Amino acid sequence: RGAAIATVLPLVGLMPRLLQELRSWRDDADVLFQSSRLLHALSTRCHFWPENVREPTLAAMRALSQMQHDETLEGSSDEVRACSKKVLQAVEKLPTSPPAGCLSMMD
Repeated sequence: RGAAIATVLPLVGLMPRLLQELRSWRDDADVLFQSSRLLHALSTRCHFWPENVREPTLAAMRALSQMQHDETLEGSSDEVRACSKKVLQAVEKLPTSPPAGCLSMMD
């Protein structure tokens, strides 16, 4: 796990950019679903996300998980909602401060 985690950490730093891009794809359920899957994978493998990554991700996942059935999306909005709820739960479980001995992932 150690080397894999170290490799994944820089990707967490890309979350603000990913969330920004997702705004332009908000009508495409497939893109939202795959992006949510990526966020879920990162949130379950990394032990800490800084607040400037964590808070925007939580806000975006809350919005996706509460999408209404009547919103028009290409693809299945049910899958997007379900996956974004998983991301939300995983990110909420992340500690708000880095574990002892953890290198800063933003260096």
